[in-house]
Amino acid sequence: MAPATPTIQTGEGVTLIVEFNIAPESLDLFLSHFKHAVELASAEPECMSFQNQLTKPYMTAYIKATQPLWAEERSAEVWERMEGSFWMKARESVFEKI
Repeated sequence: MAPATPTIQTGEGVTLIVEFNIAPESLDLFLSHFKHAVELASAEPECMSFQNQLTKPYMTAYIKATQPLWAEERSAEVWERMEGSFWMKARESVFEKI
């Protein structure tokens, strides 16, 4: 049986975009921590993306492990969700079947 296509969210919400500048010699280590955090977050049944993940114990551990690898302080932007389903479309084929 094929997994259900995730429900497109409508209504209020924000997207947080965080930029990290990692020293080249630390990139492989940073990416290994990042991959582990992605695997844990996406294993949660309700997780379509990284919503509300920063307060989870594994994200706290990820930040603690990677912060020394930052070449400079991270920066963040907050984008507000635009209303209407016109802006939020996806085909089932873009989602990995797990």
